[in-house]
Amino acid sequence: MPHFRFKNSFRSAFPRSLYVFFLVLALLLVANGVYYWKRAAHAAQGAKGEEDTGRELSQLEYEGWPIKFGMRLGYRLGDADIVCISPKGKASVIDVKSHKGEVVVDGERLHRRMGKTNYPFEKDFIDQGMKPAL
Repeated sequence: MPHFRFKNSFRSAFPRSLYVFFLVLALLLVANGVYYWKRAAHAAQGAKGEEDTGRELSQLEYEGWPIKFGMRLGYRLGDADIVCISPKGKASVIDVKSHKGEVVVDGERLHRRMGKTNYPFEKDFIDQGMKPAL
């Protein structure tokens, strides 16, 4: 019976450091993809919230209130999600947020109630809304 010996014929043509580089690169690309996937899901959630709010406000249009969506407010002020103008010319600005839980106020700040516990929001939405209003 013949005896076969393999001479390192299955040795890789690339150095191990190249494999490590591509492995790290692949992991970074996956992490980047997950990040943008979460951002896209958050944007879709926000868009749904604005659409739902706009649908609820549609009755105002029938009553003579012009409603504008996505109005630019000017330099460093961002945009207003929804602007409603009353028949008397008074403007109301609505900034739509879509977070889980029930929104409660303690007199100064908004909080999110989840079960029996109140959690502060990441941002001060009252202050954030006052800047463009002023």
